[in-house]
Amino acid sequence: PHMMQGLLEQAVPADILQQFEPGSLEIDEDSFLDDAGRQHFADLAASVRIKGDKPLRLYILYEHKSWNDDKALLQLLRYKQQIWQRDIANPRIGRVAPLAPVLPVLFYHGAAGRVHERFSSLLEPGLPKGLNHYQVEFRALLYNLTSVDDSSLASVSQLEVQAALLALKYARDNMDRLLQHINRLAETGGRVFIFSRNFKLMSLYIFHASSLTQQEITQKIKTAVKNPLLREDVMLSTAQMIKQEGRQEGRQEGRQEGRQEGRAEQAVKVARRLQEAGMSMQQIAVIVDMPVAELESLLGTE
Repeated sequence: PHMMQGLLEQAVPADILQQFEPGSLEIDEDSFLDDAGRQHFADLAASVRIKGDKPLRLYILYEHKSWNDDKALLQLLRYKQQIWQRDIANPRIGRVAPLAPVLPVLFYHGAAGRVHERFSSLLEPGLPKGLNHYQVEFRALLYNLTSVDDSSLASVSQLEVQAALLALKYARDNMDRLLQHINRLAETGGRVFIFSRNFKLMSLYIFHASSLTQQEITQKIKTAVKNPLLREDVMLSTAQMIKQEGRQEGRQEGRQEGRQEGRAEQAVKVARRLQEAGMSMQQIAVIVDMPVAELESLLGTE
């Protein structure tokens, strides 16, 4: 919740944030991923209470995109429907209760270009006047990391949130820039930051998301990371753990036929170790880039 609260504070306008009850953010452990979830990096759901005399819960959907997926809003609409269907099936809520409001938040960290914010932009243009009133319409709250400059990210007070945003922005295509920022954050935050749980998660994400091979990333870490604790005890230690689990083998198999079988096998190995470390299924799914439902199925049938 602490990390999610920090991300919310960056993405959500202040006039909306001030309507949230402080300390009410809760992570939803259920999965709202569809069968095509293998194409997507991560999806999380949470909820907050809205201030007021009458208790009101607001669901929040976090969607991450590293490429300009013009159907991302359709995916968010599907998740909304799944939330409502789940609530209807819940005996404590029932069919007669009003549907809970949902705030969709889209974190985009891909190539520059137009990103759809309104669902109506997906519809066939030229609709006769008047018919638009009968179409589905909603807007996603877009946080476009591609257009946020580094100085703005460096002003984020929570170092772990700052690191997460920088990792999303640069892990895939600009490892040199990312390691420069990690050096700065380690110097500012010291051991508390270096050995924090969230930074360890971010280290795993870096190896997973980068377009570089594990060997190339490891070499850059050895060359560029200044703090010996950060370099040896965290980042290179993470690399060694991934290597032991056969992560690199899984990446190579992913470029060949039979990718799904090899990837699933490696995901299960990594997931087992992360479970033993006490991570939640949502966090593990982010790291192995797999829908929660699919990961749970693989772990259950192993």
